Amino acid sequence: EKPYQCKVCHKFFRGRSTIKCHLRTHSGALMYRCTVCGHYSSTLNLMSKHIGVHKGSLPPDFTIEQTFMYIIHS
Repeated sequence: EKPYQCKVCHKFFRGRSTIKCHLRTHSGALMYRCTVCGHYSSTLNLMSKHIGVHKGSLPPDFTIEQTFMYIIHS
């Protein structure tokens, strides 16, 4: 069961901590950006999982950038 619903995109989540992390994607909170492909993640843990798609092809100077992403909702 997923009792927590995002009021922005209406997705459901199992836990309070999970929805808190998800809400960052809508808020303009600190984000992590992959310098290989430009993918954004709301947590360092999610970015670490994303990096797996580049396994074996990461450049020696690879970094994860911290940035603020602003999303304007109309």
